[in-house]
Amino acid sequence: MAGGYASNGGGNDFALARYTITGTLDIAFDTDGIVTTTIGTFSLINDLAMQTDGKIVVGGSAYYGTAYRFALARYNSNGALDTTFDTDGLVTSTFGSECLAYAIAIQPDGKIIAAGNATYGIVPGFALARYESNGALDATFGAGGVVTATLGANSGINGVSLQPDGKIVVAGFASDGTDIHFALARYDTNGALDITFDTDGLITTTVGTDTIIEDRALALALQPDGKILAGGYTFDGVSDYYGALVRYTTTGALDSAFGAGGVVTLTRPAYTDIETFGIGLQTNGKIVVAGYAWDSRNNIMVARYNGNGTLDTTFGGGDGIIIEPLGTDCFSYDIKIQPNGYIVIGGSANYGGVNYFTLMRFK
Repeated sequence: MAGGYASNGGGNDFALARYTITGTLDIAFDTDGIVTTTIGTFSLINDLAMQTDGKIVVGGSAYYGTAYRFALARYNSNGALDTTFDTDGLVTSTFGSECLAYAIAIQPDGKIIAAGNATYGIVPGFALARYESNGALDATFGAGGVVTATLGANSGINGVSLQPDGKIVVAGFASDGTDIHFALARYDTNGALDITFDTDGLITTTVGTDTIIEDRALALALQPDGKILAGGYTFDGVSDYYGALVRYTTTGALDSAFGAGGVVTLTRPAYTDIETFGIGLQTNGKIVVAGYAWDSRNNIMVARYNGNGTLDTTFGGGDGIIIEPLGTDCFSYDIKIQPNGYIVIGGSANYGGVNYFTLMRFK
């Protein structure tokens, strides 16, 4: 499954595609392998998850008139909208002047977590919403199904994961008005901040070392041992962006056994911009990240780390990194590890001025 958006000429629609294991479009999915759904004027899928019954839940944002709303949809396995989900398969929610969902997760009980940011007045902040399996907001979570938190002058969530004990971990960024930092939070199952996580449930981490700090976490993954990985980028204060990967212990402390005090940055000669958008965990403990690298254009980037944060020199060309150009410009936004260990990268590539859904698979 791959999700994103498709232009309809006057706006954007939710777009989903399903592929067979060999990479061809699956014609059992809406007859041609592709489904588009109009929600508002401009809409896009930022994340998707599979229910145990085979239904597909997608989360993102939809624009209505003057502002964006959280937007969710649920599809049956054949690609049809699931009418048991808010009667038409579609749900939108607003709890601020701008609401954008960037990540979703499905609890074992079927409830759905959507995470992103919401703007109150002029200050964007963390926002989570939990929905019942029928699409209604869950009144037992936060205030009427919604939890928000303002961290400084600007903050937002880009990734969400569920611990085995049901606690909810999110990662994103927080600005103090001058600098931007990695930001993480952990919530109890009722939406309250978990005070066993760095004493107040919230953590900010400075990755960069320049006088101007711009660090953003764009991806999140939980290791089997409970340690937390957050990936994104750090800006050097002048012109270059480096890939960033940070590992935390279960209590929220930086993991000293990983990289330099819990932090790893990724650079490569001739590439002035490297950013991480997805994290995949292999069963042997190795960590694979995906994103893009810029030289004179954007290229798909994949890197693999050992469990201690060093680059795995058995991967790629001997330095742990693969950089692949496609079309005239390309990006990688997510990564999944298949049961056989193969690595699937999802993103986009531009050919002749048109952006295409793009998948790559590596052994």
